[in-house]
Order: sequence, then C-alpha cells, then structure tokens
Amino acid sequence: MKKFADAFVILSGALVLCAITIILYATAYLRSGHPPASGIVSLAVVIAISPLSIIASIIGLTVQQTALTIKSKAVYIMTGVNISFSVIILLIFVFKVILGKTI
Repeated sequence: MKKFADAFVILSGALVLCAITIILYATAYLRSGHPPASGIVSLAVVIAISPLSIIASIIGLTVQQTALTIKSKAVYIMTGVNISFSVIILLIFVFKVILGKTI
C-alpha cells in the first residue's frame, strides 16, 4: 500500500502537468466555434483531473516520510503540483460561478 501511495501521487502530478499543457494548447489553438472548443476541452480536462488531484493532495499530505519508497523530494513536489492545481480550479470556480465575475 505504501508503494501505491507514492506512485499514485507522482502519477497524478504528472497527469496534472499534462492536463495543464492540454488546457494551454486548447486555449491557443481551439478558439473558434459556438460554444468555443477551448472551453469544452478545458472543462472536460478539469472534470476528469480535479478529483484525482484532490485525492492525490490528501494522500501526499498524509503520507509519512519514513513510509516513502520513492524519493521523498519527488513525492512532495508532485503533492505541491496537485495542491496548486486544486486551489487554482477552486478559485476559478469561486470567481466564475459563485461571484459571476470574469477572470
């Protein structure tokens, strides 16, 4: 189970970085259409990756350093990536949906 936690946090961090890249490419190249294709792609990526990121953040914060089988630096870096993605998505949700403001 310990190896699973390490690998899950690192894999989900890599998937979050790939998701960020996909969102940036969609914003750059998929502007046209009604509704805009970039929004559809971004929403699909966020819906798919957000739960994974939140779960990995919780696992990464609760894992003990002595229980790590992979380098602890890599696990903590990927935990930070997951937390950053979760917080940014939460802020976008608050600004866009709850407050109704443009970003």
